[in-house]
Amino acid sequence: MSTGEEAAEVEVQDLIGRLVQAWNRRDTTAVFAMFTADADYVTTDGEWLHGPQDIAGLLRDAPTGGLAAIHGIPSVRATEDMATVVCRSVTSDGSVEFRCVTTCVVVKRNDQWLIDRLQNTEERAQE
Repeated sequence: MSTGEEAAEVEVQDLIGRLVQAWNRRDTTAVFAMFTADADYVTTDGEWLHGPQDIAGLLRDAPTGGLAAIHGIPSVRATEDMATVVCRSVTSDGSVEFRCVTTCVVVKRNDQWLIDRLQNTEERAQE
């Protein structure tokens, strides 16, 4: 792995961490800024959102008091201008926890990492 790829992995992990922090603050402006203009987001129930406006709207409509967290270290595969991320995440609406596997495609545009695709898939119980 090149030094550029290693740096990309660190920067992408940081982006995912900032996304979770912004989500938990309900900071729609910060969340909006982390996605490309033509980003896609697929929710756990299959709702397909297009663009940062729709994605930020998901946050505006989220229950108050709900929090998100990443469990473990995200798996990142990066080149100098594109990366994929897979991680386990947990969101809570205050009474129920939802465990997901989150998959992202992240791209570097104008020296900034942005989320281009994000999909949450409900995690099956481990037996």
